[in-house]
Amino acid sequence: MRDEKKTKPQLIDELSEMRRKVDSLESAGVYRKQAEELSRGSKSKYQLLVDNLAQPLTVYDSDGLIIYLNGTAAGNFGIEREQAIGKYLHDFFPLDFADTYV
Repeated sequence: MRDEKKTKPQLIDELSEMRRKVDSLESAGVYRKQAEELSRGSKSKYQLLVDNLAQPLTVYDSDGLIIYLNGTAAGNFGIEREQAIGKYLHDFFPLDFADTYV
């Protein structure tokens, strides 16, 4: 049905429905933004916790490539964290020892 053939009440109803949809989309955007902010806050808290653990924590892939390590683990290696990320466990441990963990 073309707009020219619609009655004024039909057009008003259609406009009202569009406004409700716009309001709904705007509300969804606000909720999404709030959820993203909460997620960022949770990630920051988690990162702070992991970075400051007293226990060494090293994350590596199935090939032994170091993806992450906390400060305690870096201290155990005797290097800065940035120096270990991107290297392999084999770079720090004897081959047979590193292979037990990969």
